[in-house]
Amino acid sequence: MSGPRRTRARARSLLSFLQPQVLERRRTEHNPMLQVIEVNGQRRLDGLTVNYSCGSLERVLADAFAELELERRPVGNALLLGFGAGSAVRLLRRSHGRDVRFTAVEIDPVVIELARRWFAFDGDAGVEFVEADARAFVTTCERRFDLVLVDVFVDECVPKSLHGADFAREAGALVRPGGRLVFNTLADSVARVHESEAIERALRSALGHVERLDVRTNRVFAWEAPA
Repeated sequence: MSGPRRTRARARSLLSFLQPQVLERRRTEHNPMLQVIEVNGQRRLDGLTVNYSCGSLERVLADAFAELELERRPVGNALLLGFGAGSAVRLLRRSHGRDVRFTAVEIDPVVIELARRWFAFDGDAGVEFVEADARAFVTTCERRFDLVLVDVFVDECVPKSLHGADFAREAGALVRPGGRLVFNTLADSVARVHESEAIERALRSALGHVERLDVRTNRVFAWEAPA
């Protein structure tokens, strides 16, 4: 980063303690709004009405991972369906080090672009970005993972293609024996509770026993693949 750019970035960071600083705002084919915002010196990625990464979403994932004791489980590789700005990567690297290999499936190329530009994922050798629809990806993927995280939202909604038992079954088939499938949903309104309940029914129908965690305004579902 050049001297003038570094000076502007430092000034913007200081101003963010007085009021949020919008670093970039984009409207895309897949998202009505994407915003990179700096607040109190910390960057986050927001949708139109919800946080996608590095704000409340990261706190939800941190609480869920702690409750599931993921730090005690071996995670050599992880499939992230939905990437945002990489909250799951930061959390898992904090607990498991930088040797974890990530496959990040993200349908919106602008999300990948913003993650690289603003959140230090440009040239990150530990993250393989795949621009693809999550539903289509799990149908054709032949690899297996220690962790499969489903964290796919279009603003506040989980796409309907991920609500059914077929998706749950195919996502579960990508988990290695003893590994975990973790599915994040919102439960902060009547509509989102109904959506979450439909996803829970599909997971139980396809996979059997599923653990439900009520984390802040979210519901997180977890399933362990039989050893």
